[in-house]
Amino acid sequence: MGSEWINKIHHGHVLDVLKKMPDESVHCVVTSPPYWGLRDYGMDGQIGLEPTFDLYLERLIQIFTEIKRVLKKDGTCWVNIGDSYSNYKDCKSIGQTIAKNTSRENAHYIEKGKSVTRNSRMLKKMGLPDKSLCCIPFRFAIRMIDSGWILRNTIIWHKPNCMPSSVGDRFTVDFEYLFFFSKSNTALYWTNEKTMKLVDKQPLGIHGKEGEDWEWIECPNCESKGMTANGKMCKRCKGKGGIRRSFWTGHDYYFEQQFDQYNKPLNRWGGDRTRDTDYSKGDDFAVKERAGRERRPDGRGRNKRTVWSINVSRYPGTHFAVFPEELLVAPINAGCPEYICKKCGKPREKVYEYAEDENWGGNSARAGKTVEEMGGSGKWRGDRTVGRVKMGPMPRERGTIGYTDCGCGTGFRPG
Repeated sequence: MGSEWINKIHHGHVLDVLKKMPDESVHCVVTSPPYWGLRDYGMDGQIGLEPTFDLYLERLIQIFTEIKRVLKKDGTCWVNIGDSYSNYKDCKSIGQTIAKNTSRENAHYIEKGKSVTRNSRMLKKMGLPDKSLCCIPFRFAIRMIDSGWILRNTIIWHKPNCMPSSVGDRFTVDFEYLFFFSKSNTALYWTNEKTMKLVDKQPLGIHGKEGEDWEWIECPNCESKGMTANGKMCKRCKGKGGIRRSFWTGHDYYFEQQFDQYNKPLNRWGGDRTRDTDYSKGDDFAVKERAGRERRPDGRGRNKRTVWSINVSRYPGTHFAVFPEELLVAPINAGCPEYICKKCGKPREKVYEYAEDENWGGNSARAGKTVEEMGGSGKWRGDRTVGRVKMGPMPRERGTIGYTDCGCGTGFRPG
């Protein structure tokens, strides 16, 4: 993409502007179209005041088809969209932001008679009874899937300070939907956490070179013994006690994992660490092995959930539906690479390492024993074990090692 597009606001009809943009030039799109039949912006041909929701959805798909053309193969698209009710009385949106000195009623109602959109007879002809939700978000998501998009998540934007509702025959709606779409569902490139390489041809993985493509790790099924609890040979490692772990990871699209911080005690399990009195699947041996294990294995937090509690906020301008800035943080951080190659445009992926928990072993009889003493092959995580098994290598906190390199040698620019 040329400099004429970067760090500038482009004003115009969305389709006219999109058609001027080059193919596969954008990594991440975050947007929210006008909701159907909820606001009149006073513009001819505006989106949202179509007489039927079918026509509304057709116009949206037309726009997102152009967005798909502009989006890179490894790009993502995030769409915030709300629902509508099928009669005049309930024709209101769920409050987002309102302009300064504008009452909430004026901001969120279309006056009866100003638009044919809310014609009850027309709604009934479409099969919608009075007072029913139109299910616009779901209809939109299904049409997007039918158009070739991959729906990765349905995120709930929970609004703790939502607009109060005077209705007495239903609950107050305090959320909206944020759909997370991708263009690809097959690996486009692979990254190596050991060599920092990024390649677009599938590597050999565990069939490649030891130490460069893969490493030995303890078999999780038999915990290095090569035998199951009932005395049979472990099928996964075939009695070796260890399995090969590939350094390579395939990526269908660019996505940097986001985390929620642990902010509550783990009372559900009785504390932050397992105890020798804990039971797991009724296996006494497994219980003993896990004594003292950290229940919060990653210092960065837990993988981000799909219910986001974010307050709506006021906006001093004249627009009635502006994103709260906080709603955009996770999608942009997840979908926009920090750096991309100046030549091939591939992103630089962050590479993390595992820090092992030395105290996981608890009362285990394996602690301090060599792999050979345990009947293993003697090849375990290279210099990470120094010839002796660290009890249960457990990911505690993954520090950033660096960034991958596509090998073009032309340098990188901000994504």
